[in-house]
Amino acid sequence: MTDAYDTGRMFFKPTLTQDEQTFRKTKNGALTYFVVGDPDFPEDKGFALKPWVECGYGKKERGPDEAMILVNIGMDRGQFNLRAKTVIRFLLTRLFYFERQKISKPN
Repeated sequence: MTDAYDTGRMFFKPTLTQDEQTFRKTKNGALTYFVVGDPDFPEDKGFALKPWVECGYGKKERGPDEAMILVNIGMDRGQFNLRAKTVIRFLLTRLFYFERQKISKPN
């Protein structure tokens, strides 16, 4: 994910954000959502640091309309179920976008 911030535009919408800080336009903004640490994002509590006790896919079966490949672009959509230690459950809808890029081989 962070490579996209270095090479071009990145659209990242963290699950538990709202208002002005809903979308993260910088690498640091995206990273601080997961592990905290940036005073510019005071509402971040470290999504990756929460005491998650369960994680799984929203559906066990995947249909053909949930993934798409177009030349150098691939997209995949679906849902995750997360349960925190406090019994709070989240159903997260996600869309991943992948773009094939040329990789430079070292000499």
